[in-house]
Amino acid sequence: MNKVENDIERLKSMMRSCFAYHSLWKSNKYISKYVDILGIELFTKTYDNYKLYLEKTYTIKSNVYTDGEGCTYNEMIKK
Repeated sequence: MNKVENDIERLKSMMRSCFAYHSLWKSNKYISKYVDILGIELFTKTYDNYKLYLEKTYTIKSNVYTDGEGCTYNEMIKK
């Protein structure tokens, strides 16, 4: 895997995490940093396509687990 492909996969991984916690938007600081890494055109294409995929493929189940520190976790469930 080359650097660009690796950067795209890292963006998608971050998008999955943000999607699972209802915070998937382009201005999210964890997402927006990829504009500088990928360039606006590749970022926008990747973001738009993958967001659509996530929305069509998964629903979110909230608070499926609470750890010993009281943090709660969500789960992505395939439709």
